[in-house]
Amino acid sequence: MSGRPVAERVAAGVAFVVTVCLLAYLLVADRTARSDRVCPSHLQEGLRVAAGDDISASTYRRELFDEWNAHHQPRVTLVEMGETTDDERKEMVTAAQAGRCAYDVLVMDVAWVPEFARNGFLRETPLTPQERAAFVPQALRTGEVDGTQYAVPFGTNVPLLYYKSGLPYPRTLDEFLDLASRHRYAAQLDDYEGGTVNLLEAMLSGGGEIMRDDRVVLDEPGNADKARSALARWSTMTRAVLEDRPRYASLQERTSMREFRRPDVGYLRDWAFSFHELAADPALRPASGTLRFKVGKFPTHGTLGGFNLAIARDSPHAKEAMELIRFLTGRKRQSRLFACGGYPPVIEAVYAEFRDRPTACRKTTTDPPGDTVGPRELSALAGAVHAGLQDTVTRPASPYYPAFSEVFRSCVRQAVLKGPDSPPIDYPAFAAALRAALDGRPADRNACSGST
Repeated sequence: MSGRPVAERVAAGVAFVVTVCLLAYLLVADRTARSDRVCPSHLQEGLRVAAGDDISASTYRRELFDEWNAHHQPRVTLVEMGETTDDERKEMVTAAQAGRCAYDVLVMDVAWVPEFARNGFLRETPLTPQERAAFVPQALRTGEVDGTQYAVPFGTNVPLLYYKSGLPYPRTLDEFLDLASRHRYAAQLDDYEGGTVNLLEAMLSGGGEIMRDDRVVLDEPGNADKARSALARWSTMTRAVLEDRPRYASLQERTSMREFRRPDVGYLRDWAFSFHELAADPALRPASGTLRFKVGKFPTHGTLGGFNLAIARDSPHAKEAMELIRFLTGRKRQSRLFACGGYPPVIEAVYAEFRDRPTACRKTTTDPPGDTVGPRELSALAGAVHAGLQDTVTRPASPYYPAFSEVFRSCVRQAVLKGPDSPPIDYPAFAAALRAALDGRPADRNACSGST
């Protein structure tokens, strides 16, 4: 009788261990099944490509897919979604989580690749050493996660400074802030991802660090003081601009371009694709044909942007999808994509081409050159982009980057827009909130404000 309770306890313990092991196995098996799941090819005809709207001045990006369809199989259906990058990401995440086998190739913002890769939404995109050597190194690295290539760059991007003819190009940060205050400055300061990258550039202009490798170091010695000083200087300039134009606090890419078209706005921070659209505007190119604006490297560290091509994990056409990616990133198509649409190339040789032998837009070899953006203008644009690529910072490579972005923007945006009228940033609390966001833990967006 005395041994029975012991035996029962042993049996119960064994049963508990078996149950736990079985549950763990089922969870792993389910996760593996979902990550390895591939839709039967008969459920989806052709290749489906998900992308944001083509925001270039031309429709050449869409025409690239028409060119593929004219000479290759399977046919491609391009699905354009979302009005902003935030909307595009949400739609792509929803499709991936639902396992709808909705898309084969995703045209995604470079900041999303870690999130999608680590959540098992993407296949690997292996490249040969020769293929890797052809790409701009800064762009190629945006597709790597944990040492594996999960995406291939399609178009890179750096911020540029557009300025009206007759105004000087600022050689220093102080000169830029002074000129922007006196001649008005349009940028992207709305509460969205574009606002985050503008605010990152403002904070980093003081020489401090926010991240070092994968660590938040904003609260380490010296960094907070440099960040505080930089934001104060940018806030002085921004509030001078907002004094008579408060709407500038809610500008995005297109609306900031619209403001730059006004004769009394001297400077614009925007991406390279804006060049073609601005050059096509009669207000900025009179009958003489000479542009009324110039372009140069942004006068401080720029945030690396752009978009990559990734293959969805559940694509039934992975081999064909990789062939499409190689087609889209070929040198000739990258050259025409830049000349016709203003998308900065991801192939290093294209920059040398436009430096040494620039040619205007030709969609086919039989088309006459376009007259919107001429060879000299393309050469200047390529030079500004290439110079900007050498002085860029990347956003944190984390599956939780969207949370980081929201916390960062909520803390810094008011400090820049309102200056002394906003609560001071408590940098230790701010850094702790950023760490929590990158770790996937709840982060209090209001924790960064308080006494310093």
